[in-house]
Amino acid sequence: MKRYIRIFVMTIIAAMTASEMMAAEANTPGYKFSIKSSGATFAFEVIEPCVIEGEDVTYGTIKLYKFTQNEETPLTEIKSSYISRLSLTSGNKYNIVEIGDEVFKDQAAITKVASGPYIKKIGASAFEGCSGINQFQFDSVEEICDNAFKGCSCAAAKFYFLGSKVPTVGIGAFEGIASDAKIRFSISNVTNDQLEAFSAYSNYLQVYFSFSPTTGYIKLLSCKVPMKLSNPESSLNIYYVKSAKETSDGVEIETGLLQSGEFNIPANTALIYEYHGTATSPVFGRSFYPSEPSVSYENILTATANAEYLPASDGTTNYYVFDPSSPNERDVTHDLTFTKVTTETKIPAGQGYLVMKNGSATGIDNAKVRINLNGKVYNLSGQHVNDNYKGVVIKEGKKIVNK
Repeated sequence: MKRYIRIFVMTIIAAMTASEMMAAEANTPGYKFSIKSSGATFAFEVIEPCVIEGEDVTYGTIKLYKFTQNEETPLTEIKSSYISRLSLTSGNKYNIVEIGDEVFKDQAAITKVASGPYIKKIGASAFEGCSGINQFQFDSVEEICDNAFKGCSCAAAKFYFLGSKVPTVGIGAFEGIASDAKIRFSISNVTNDQLEAFSAYSNYLQVYFSFSPTTGYIKLLSCKVPMKLSNPESSLNIYYVKSAKETSDGVEIETGLLQSGEFNIPANTALIYEYHGTATSPVFGRSFYPSEPSVSYENILTATANAEYLPASDGTTNYYVFDPSSPNERDVTHDLTFTKVTTETKIPAGQGYLVMKNGSATGIDNAKVRINLNGKVYNLSGQHVNDNYKGVVIKEGKKIVNK
């Protein structure tokens, strides 16, 4: 049996930390809870337990109906731990799967919301009028009801939808959001079906990806939909692989750097992104391209639109992945390492790999691929400089003196 329970507003009771949710006596059947964070308290009561025949009684789901808080010290952030999973009684755990209608309506003090992995539905007007929220993050939402975010007018607000599901979007769900707000999807999960679901808000849609704040940090990324990057990118170098040749020592690869006019990226194109900016938390949000762009370069990297399991290389068909211990990223400056696949290896969606056929790789175990990123030059502060720069520089991973 599975229990489904409802939540409604109650008066504030003894405050606890987010992890200490305890049942208390009540005048009505059910359980009372309160959560305290940074002096702000909100509370709710669980009532009307329901029994569904044939379901597991140990775990159930609940719907968050109402919300109230200490008006003297308003809660400014709704963390996933607050609206994720509750332990109501010993042996019984419940996932909050739905934020009900008008739960957080007109709560102007809230500035940030993270829903956690269980929330599947955002009720009608659930966040309507929350004009102070600058960031929403939803991991697995499948339904967004009418007016859910209406009037969430904070300038440059970001709405992150990280899951792979295609949510339904109700009428007026994003009505009245700021003109510079962005609705963002993870580069590894976004699909054309998701874009279609949000078609009424196409001017706000973006794909996003992030980097470690380290000059020279590199990722291998691909996207299921066409993407429009800045032309040129101010803090990214973006490379494609022109050619590759297996040798007795490994694989020699030649790369090309995207040039002005080449920053409209076709769907399912794997590219090498090198960060050379100075931001402390670099996040890139880029627009979708409305159709498949044509390109003038030939790129031999294979993209993973969905997660793939690569078989072991057999000497005739050999696979190379980008740092298999962390196949998506590697903290390097100028040299980039691919490694030959010797056992079945999973490559996540939104990445890529290299395939070599009929090469001379027999007997090469753990062969390495060294990529010369077009001989770019950096000063000792990690800033990209031109060849005329005087003094000590780093080129090809080595310190040299330019006179």
